[in-house]
Amino acid sequence: MSAKISRRRFIKTATMAGAGLYSFGIIGCGKKSRELHPRTLRQNSLTDKIVVGKGDEIRSVVRAVVEKLGGMSSLVRKDDVVVVKPNIGWTTPPHLGGCTNPEVVASVIELCYEAGASKVKVFDRGCRDDRISYQRSGIADAAKKVGAEVSFVDKRLFRDVPIERGKKLKSWPIYQDAVKADVLINLPVAKVHNATWLTLSLKNLMGTAGGDRGTWHQSLHQKIADYYTVLPCDLGILDAYRIMVTNGPAGGSPRDVRLKKTIVASKDLVALDAFAANEFFKEILQKANKTPADVRHIKYAHEHGAGNMDFSERVVRI
Repeated sequence: MSAKISRRRFIKTATMAGAGLYSFGIIGCGKKSRELHPRTLRQNSLTDKIVVGKGDEIRSVVRAVVEKLGGMSSLVRKDDVVVVKPNIGWTTPPHLGGCTNPEVVASVIELCYEAGASKVKVFDRGCRDDRISYQRSGIADAAKKVGAEVSFVDKRLFRDVPIERGKKLKSWPIYQDAVKADVLINLPVAKVHNATWLTLSLKNLMGTAGGDRGTWHQSLHQKIADYYTVLPCDLGILDAYRIMVTNGPAGGSPRDVRLKKTIVASKDLVALDAFAANEFFKEILQKANKTPADVRHIKYAHEHGAGNMDFSERVVRI
């Protein structure tokens, strides 16, 4: 009889313990284990300037603007895991400007490895079929050739992050590789957008967001700014070699793009976007009776203290 009682007690105790492990997330299924802290910026010695470079050879221009900022070794340290986040959202080839130019992506990856990175990861949660976008954009092949780990996003790797400063977003699932990266580098392409007027570096981060991003379209500008408060980037390098001036963000025709042969870089992504809005799109916005100030997520991110949209004394052209 005593043996039976001990066995029953053992089973009951084990069951309760298992329930406790489950409820507190120790086995990986509870809320506690699925929540991440907001990302923090890497301390670095990069200048706070906005560096603008222009030229035919994309890789040379990318290297020149990064060097003028202080060099990738001012940011990336030995054995760092770096996430490079381009726009791979659309099933278009490079000459149509829907995605970040693969030469920009490859050049940045090379610079990261030269600075000592142990691994560079490249991914995006796109708006079409990622298998096609990765291939047709040329980014997957270009990134792999220079040693990057290129992957499709895995829905199991999204984790909730509380957004304490958020006015419209109070928490959101974010791809954990982006949050945990030693260094996060944002590589957007400059385009017009049918919902936010422009898509630059701040909006490019929507490719790291899980959940139903369609719900963002209520208060979209504010939600983009809220999101950036918990996923700040260490460096932004804007692909303005070709900019999309009509039918964004997808495009689809050579008539939609203009050749600018320009790369812009800054560690202040709010300033970077404010500069790009004025530099490349002011006249285009005016035709729609808009101004760069109507790209409100830039202003909202500035108000959050996530960067400084006043770029007037900070531009360096090389």
